[in-house]
Amino acid sequence: MTKLVKPFPKKSRRPGDKIFDNKFNRGEVDVVPFEKVVELDKQYINTVMSDCYNAYDYFRIAKLNKIISEIYKGTKWDEAYVSKRVPKFELSEIFEYLRSRIEDTTYSEIEIFVEIADCLDVKYKTMYEMVPNLQKKKLLEELNEAFDIEKKIKTYRLF
Repeated sequence: MTKLVKPFPKKSRRPGDKIFDNKFNRGEVDVVPFEKVVELDKQYINTVMSDCYNAYDYFRIAKLNKIISEIYKGTKWDEAYVSKRVPKFELSEIFEYLRSRIEDTTYSEIEIFVEIADCLDVKYKTMYEMVPNLQKKKLLEELNEAFDIEKKIKTYRLF
């Protein structure tokens, strides 16, 4: 009687990856350098990503963030609160200082408010509570123009 089934070949017990005898950990992988420049189809990106990402707005806000950071560097608060949170009682003064130094008028009050709060790592509600009433009025007027919030939260009672 002859055997019809062949026995499995014996594998050597050399060190290596246990999953599928992977060679990546031993440095035996052939790599071909990628020399082409990757180009993206701008029309495709604009149609697919327009609802969730706008590169122009992103770079505008990044520029504002850079402006605020440059103004904030070298101030007495930058040196005092390097590793600590900014106390609430100083938020109003810091906000007024930073807001008065921003000369670019292409940014809205809301964008400036949000970026200053982000720069100081402060919640928007806390920052809003601490800013002066005149600034609150400007913010509410801008929000009212954009989203018609006066009817929803009755802001006319605030001033």
